[in-house]
Amino acid sequence: MASSGAAHGRSGPLRAFLVSVLLVGVTLAFSLSINLGSVRQNHAGTLMAAFAVVGGKTVENVQDALGYGKPLDDFYGLEAILDQLAATLPWARGIGVVVADGRVVATARGRPVEPAPEATLRRARAELERRPHWFRHDADNGTYALYLPIRIPGAAERDGRTADAPAGFLIIQSDSARVDDRVEEFRDRTLPQLLWTGLGTVGFLGLTGLVMAFGLRRAPEGRRVRLERLRRLLALGAMLVAQTAAAAECYTLISTAHLEAAEQATQIVARMIRNDVESVVRRGLDYGSLAGVDGYFDRIRASMPTLQTIELALPGATPPSHDARHIVAGVPFLSDMPDVTLRWPLAQDRGGEARELVAVVDGDRVAAQLTEFGLDMATILVTSLLFMFEMDRVLGGRTRMARRSGDGRAEPGEADPPRPAPGATGDFAGSIRFSAFLMYFGAFLPVSFVPLLMSSFGGAPFPPLSPSQMAAAPLTAEMLCGVAAALAAGRLTGRFGWRAVSLAGFAAAAAGMALAAVAAMAADPLLFVMARGLSGAGGMTGLIAANALIGRLRGVSETSALQSGLFAGMYAGVNCGAVSGALLSTTYGPVTVFAGGAVIPVAGLLYTAFGVPRLPGTVPPDVHCAPAALSTPCGTVQPRRRRIKVPLFLALISLPTAVAAMFLPFYLPLFIADLGLSSATVGRAYLLHGLCVVLAGPLLTRMAARRLPIPGVTLLSAAMIAGALALFGLQASLWTAFATVFLIGLAESFGLSAQIRHAELLAAREARRRDSVLALHVNARKLGQAAGPPLFGTLAAAVPLGAGPQGVGMIGGLLAASLLLFALLTWRRTVPHRTGRTRTENGR
Repeated sequence: MASSGAAHGRSGPLRAFLVSVLLVGVTLAFSLSINLGSVRQNHAGTLMAAFAVVGGKTVENVQDALGYGKPLDDFYGLEAILDQLAATLPWARGIGVVVADGRVVATARGRPVEPAPEATLRRARAELERRPHWFRHDADNGTYALYLPIRIPGAAERDGRTADAPAGFLIIQSDSARVDDRVEEFRDRTLPQLLWTGLGTVGFLGLTGLVMAFGLRRAPEGRRVRLERLRRLLALGAMLVAQTAAAAECYTLISTAHLEAAEQATQIVARMIRNDVESVVRRGLDYGSLAGVDGYFDRIRASMPTLQTIELALPGATPPSHDARHIVAGVPFLSDMPDVTLRWPLAQDRGGEARELVAVVDGDRVAAQLTEFGLDMATILVTSLLFMFEMDRVLGGRTRMARRSGDGRAEPGEADPPRPAPGATGDFAGSIRFSAFLMYFGAFLPVSFVPLLMSSFGGAPFPPLSPSQMAAAPLTAEMLCGVAAALAAGRLTGRFGWRAVSLAGFAAAAAGMALAAVAAMAADPLLFVMARGLSGAGGMTGLIAANALIGRLRGVSETSALQSGLFAGMYAGVNCGAVSGALLSTTYGPVTVFAGGAVIPVAGLLYTAFGVPRLPGTVPPDVHCAPAALSTPCGTVQPRRRRIKVPLFLALISLPTAVAAMFLPFYLPLFIADLGLSSATVGRAYLLHGLCVVLAGPLLTRMAARRLPIPGVTLLSAAMIAGALALFGLQASLWTAFATVFLIGLAESFGLSAQIRHAELLAAREARRRDSVLALHVNARKLGQAAGPPLFGTLAAAVPLGAGPQGVGMIGGLLAASLLLFALLTWRRTVPHRTGRTRTENGR
C-alpha cells in the first residue's frame, strides 16, 4: 500500500504539469487561429468592400441601360463596360456577368469566370436581401468571389416577381494569394511572441510543480487536498496571464494589419476616382467648374465606412476638415488609432491648374473594429478558463481522487463491497460532468448561426412556410426529435443499459453534425433540417442515459452531487461550445464548425466507453424506486388537487416559459444579423447567459428558497422572463437585447430548479409518480422549445402582424397572461410557509 501511495505521489505532480502544458498549448493555438482568421476576414472584407465600390459604378451603368429595354442576356457593348472595369481593377482575376439561371453572358477580356451553381445563386439571393454585396471564399480555386446584384428598374412590378429580385449578378474574382500573404506576414510576426509567452508559462508551471512534488511527499491527507487546490489555482492563474499577454501582443500587431488593409482599400477606390476626374478634365473642363463632386464623394463614403473624408485640394494644402486629427500618445494598447491622410496628384486642367486627391482613413472606424477584436479576446479568455478548468478536472484530477482513502475509490487490495458506497460518488460525479461537457460542447457549437444559415440557403423547401418560419425549421426539428428520442431512450436504458444508450447518443450527434456539414456545403435546406433533427435526437439520448445512470445510483450514492455535476458539465459545455462556434463561424465558416461538432461527440463516445468507471458491485434494481417523502412548505396539498394542478402547471408554466426562452437561440441571431454584426456577438450573449446561470444561480436559489414558497419562486422567474421580452418589445436595440438575455439568464438561474421542485411538489408521494411528472415536465419544455421558433418566426419576424420586435413584446404579454391564469386557477388559502415550517419543527 505504501508503494502504491508513493507512486501516486510521484506521478500526480508530473501528470498535472503535463496536463497544464497541454492546455497552455491548446488555448494559445486556439487564440492564434482565431486571430489569423480575424485578420483574413478583415482584410478580405475590406478588399471586397473596395471592389464593391468600383464595381457598383459599373452596375449602375448596366442598370441604366436595362431600364431602356436592353436585355441582360443579349447586351451589346457589355464586354466593353467590363473591360473598363478591368482597367480600373488590375487586381481582379476574373470579371463577368451571370444571369439569374447561372449562365455567364459576358466577361472582361482575358478574365473569365465560371458559371455559378444553383446552390451558390440561392445563397447569393438570400444574402443580398440583407446587404448590398456578398462575397465567398472558394478554397478549391484559390479565389474570393464578390457578387453584386443587377436589377432591372421597374421589372418587379411589371413581371410580378419578388421586389428587388436580381436579374443577374456582376461577379468579381480576386486571387486569394493577396490575402494569404498578409495572413502569413501577421503569423510570422505573432508566432515568436506567442512562443516566448508559452515557454515562460511552462517554466512557471514547472517550478510550481517541483515545489508541489516536494510538498506532497510526506504531507497528510488534509494538506494534500489544500496543495492540490493551490496548484490548480496557480495553474489557472498562469494560463490567465498567458492568455492576457498573448491578447495584448496580438492587439498591437492586428491594429497595424487593420490599418494597412484600410489604406489598401482606399488606394483601390482612389484609382477609380482619379480615372473619373481626369477623364472629365481631359475633355476640357477645369476643376472650378466641376459639378456634383460632393455627392459623388458622399456615395463613395457611404459604401466605405473606413473613409472619413474625400476631397480635391490644392497641392500641399491641408483642407479645413483635416485639421483635427488623432494623436497617438501613451501606451499603444490603450491609445486611439490615428487618422491617416493619403494624397494622389491629379492631371492639370486646360488652365494649368492642378489638384490633389486627398483621402483620410478614419481612425475611429478602425478602432471600432479593434474594439470588436478586444471583445473577442475577452470572450476567448473567459471561455478558455472554463475549458481549462473542465479539462484539468478530468485529466489532472483522477490521481487525486484515487489517493483519497475516505472520499474516493477503495484502496487497491481491499475486498470489493457488494454495492457502491456513498463515498464513491466522486468518481461518477466527475465522469458524468465531463461526459455532459463533451456532449453539450459539441451540440452548441453551431447554435449561434443555425437560423441564419437556414435563411441563407434560399429556395422554398417548405412552400406553406414564410422565410422567417423556414428559419425556425431546424430548431423545431431538433427539439421534436429530442422529445421522440427521450421517449425511446427511457425504454432502451432498461433493456440495454445506460452506457449503450449513451454511446448511441454520441454516435447520432456526431452523424448529425457531419450530415449538417454536407448540407451546408451543398446548401440543401431539407438535408440540413434532417441533420439538425438527428443531432437533437443524439443529444437528448445522451442526457437520458446520464439521468439513467444517476437513477441507478439513487439511494446508494449522494444523488445531489451527481445531479450538480451533470448540470455543471452541461452549462460549461454550453458556454464553451456557443462561444467557440460563434468565433470559428465568423472566421472560418459554418462547415468548419460542423466538422468540429462531429469530432467532439466522437471524443465523448470514446470517453464514455473507456473513461467512465463501471458500477462496482450490484445495484438492486428497485433501489432507485424507493418512496421519498416530499416536503410541502406551502401546506398540505390534497392528491386530487395535485392531479388537477399538474396539467395546469405543464400547460401554463412549463410550456410557455420554454417558448419564451427561445428568444436567445432563435430570434437573437436573426436580430444581430439585421444589425450587421457577426455571430461572435451572439456567442458573447450566450456567455453572458451562461455566467448568470453558473455564478448567480446558487446565490439566487438560496435567497429565493429562504424568502418565498416554491410556487412563488416559479412565478417570479417566469415573470422576469415576461418582463425581459416586454422590455425588448418597447425598445429594440443591441443593448436592450443583451439586457433581455441577462434577465432571462438570471430568471433561469433559479427558475429551472424551482420548476423541478414545483413539479415534485405537485406529484404524488410515490417515487414512480414523481418520476413520471418530472418526465412530463421535461417533455413539455421540449415541446415548448419546438414551438418557440415558429411562434417567434410568426409574431416577431413576420410583417406586418408582429412588426418586428413588437412581436417579442407580444410573446412576453402572452407569457404574463399565462402566469396570471395559472395563479388564479391554482390560488387557495394555505398555511403560510414559515408557519408551516414552525409547526413541523414543534411537532418533532
